[in-house]
Amino acid sequence: MANQPHVVILGAGFGGIGALKSLGDADVSVTVIDKHDYHTFQPLLYQVATDELAPTQVGFPIRELLHGQNNIAFHQAVVESVNLAGKQVVAEGLEAIHYDYLILALGAVVNYFRTPGADQHAFPLYTMDDALRLKQHILRTFEAVDKNPALVEEGALTFCVVGGGATGVEIAGAVSELLHVELAEDYPNLPVDKAQVLLYEHSPHLLPPFVPKLQVYAQKALEERGVKVHTGTGVSKIAPDSIDLSTGATVKTQTVVWAAGLLANPIVSSLGVELVHGGRIPVGSDLQAKDHPGVFAIGDIAAMTDGKTGRLLPGLGAIALQAGHHVVELPHGATMTGTSAWLAWLGVHLCLLSGAEEKSATFLDWGWTLFTRKRGKRIILSDEHVETTLHGT
Repeated sequence: MANQPHVVILGAGFGGIGALKSLGDADVSVTVIDKHDYHTFQPLLYQVATDELAPTQVGFPIRELLHGQNNIAFHQAVVESVNLAGKQVVAEGLEAIHYDYLILALGAVVNYFRTPGADQHAFPLYTMDDALRLKQHILRTFEAVDKNPALVEEGALTFCVVGGGATGVEIAGAVSELLHVELAEDYPNLPVDKAQVLLYEHSPHLLPPFVPKLQVYAQKALEERGVKVHTGTGVSKIAPDSIDLSTGATVKTQTVVWAAGLLANPIVSSLGVELVHGGRIPVGSDLQAKDHPGVFAIGDIAAMTDGKTGRLLPGLGAIALQAGHHVVELPHGATMTGTSAWLAWLGVHLCLLSGAEEKSATFLDWGWTLFTRKRGKRIILSDEHVETTLHGT
C-alpha cells in the first residue's frame, strides 16, 4: 500500500461514486472524503419532498459501498482547502492528506442570482435536508390552513416554483398531483380546489437544453396536471408571504421552491485555476484541469463539453457517473414522450441507484403510486427528527 499511488476523491456524489467503483480493483490506494456518510440520489429528491419515496431509498451509506474494498478509506469530513501546488488536501478534523492524483467531485451549491430574500425564504431542492424541509413545510401548511381556513386568502395554498429546468418541471408536477389527489382526500373540508402551483421561468421556454418539441410537450403536460406555467417571467424579490415578479406583479404565497440554478462548490475559487460557466472548472476530454496534470474535475464542479458538438453538458447524474468511469434526448435528434419516455426514465434512474435494497424499495413504491395514485408517507416529523432521519440517531 505504501508504494501505491494515492488517489484522493473529494465528494461522493455521482461523479465520486463512479470514480470509486472504477478504482476498486486498481493498484492504487484511495481516500474518499464527503461531508455526509451517505450518497444522495439527487434526481429523486423531488419524490422525497412530495411523499412518494422515503429518505433511505435515495440515500445510500457510503461505507457500505466499501465492503470488501481493502484499498479504499472513507472519511466523513468537510473539505476546508486544497493545495494544488503542494498536492495536499485539508479537511475538518484530519491531518493534511497528500495525494498523487486528485478527483474533484464536490458538487454545487444553490445559485440564488442575488435575488433579495431568496436565500431566506425560498426552499431549494439540492440536498436531502432540502427535500425533507420542503415536505414538512407542505404538510404543516395544510395543518395550519385546517385550523385557520382564512390563510387561503393569504396565499397559503399557492405554491410557486422558480425555474423551469428539469428540477422545476419535476417538482411542479409532483406538488400539483400531491395537492389535488392525496391532500384533497386528507383534508376534505378545505377548499383544496383553490390550491395552485405556479411555475416561473425567465426564458421563453421550459427545459432550455432540450429540443423545442420536448419543451412544448413538457409545458402541455404540466398544464394538464393543473400547473400554471409562466415563461418569460422572472422573480425579482421573495418575502415571507409573497413574491415580486419581473412583470411588476406581486403574488401572495408562503411556499417558494427555488429550482433556478446552481453554482460550483465555493472551494473552487481558492484553487487558483481558470473558472467558467458559473464558477466551474473547464476540463479537457480526459477530464483533467488545464495546467494541472493529475487533477481531475467531474460532475457539477466541472464544465464538460460534448466531444462531438462542443456543447456544454448538462448537470445530470448519468453524465457525472459516466465521467467518474473515465440525455430523454436520443442520438440523431430522436426524442421520446409519454409512457415510453416515462418508463425509460424509471429504468435509467433505477440503474443509477446504488444498492439492490434501494432499487427494490423504489420500484415497489413507484408501482404502488402508479396503480393506486396513493402516497403512504404523509407524516409530520419534529425538526430534530428531520435532521437525523438518515443517521438513525
